[in-house]
Parts: sequence; structure tokens; C-alpha cells
Amino acid sequence: MNRRTWLSRTGSGLGWCALAGMTTTAARAEQAQAVDHEATAGPLTARTPHFEPRAKRVIMLFMQGGPSQLDMFDPKPALADASINNGRRGAQLMASPWKFRSCGQSGLPISELLPNLGTHADS
Repeated sequence: MNRRTWLSRTGSGLGWCALAGMTTTAARAEQAQAVDHEATAGPLTARTPHFEPRAKRVIMLFMQGGPSQLDMFDPKPALADASINNGRRGAQLMASPWKFRSCGQSGLPISELLPNLGTHADS
């Protein structure tokens, strides 16, 4: 028996083994679906709704590019010190370019990006 014949026979045998495994898996999946889905479902599986949905269309808005929470609520005053870079040009640490002010009784630092939010700081 040469190498080509041996490879084709063993490849066919492995293919039949894979097919047998896939068909038994498919048969088990069909049996599992036949069992009452509500009784065997886990706590996070989708359930039937309590009422008939009326929505015909849905608009999904995925907006990217808003300001970072680091620039709005986290001043990091130590980063403003020039000595943190130690004179290196490629240093990756940079302070926020926005000014912060303490708002409310708690003194929550809020950036100038959100000027009207300071009135609701303790609410």
C-alpha cells in the first residue's frame, strides 16, 4: 500500500467518524428542542413576552466618540506637574486640557465640559 492510498483511506475513515459525530449531535439537539423549553430553560434564556409586542420597527443609535469620563469627572492634578515626564519627549502621561471646579456640598470635581451639571451635583 502506497502513501496516497493509505492517506485517502484513513482520511475517509476520519470523515465518516466526524459525520457520525455530527449526526448524533444533531439528533440530540432535536430531542432537546422537543422537550418543553420553558421547563428546562435556565434563568437567563429568552422567554415568551407577557403581552403581544406592537412595535413594527426599531431605531438603534450607536454613537461613538463622546468625551471620556476622565476628562469630565477625574481631574488628576498630579499629572499637571511637569516633573512627571522627567524631561522625556515620548512620555505618555498627560493632564486633562479642561479646567475643573468643585460643585455642590460634596465638592464633586466637574469639568468645564459640563457647565450646567454642577447645579445637580448632590441631587
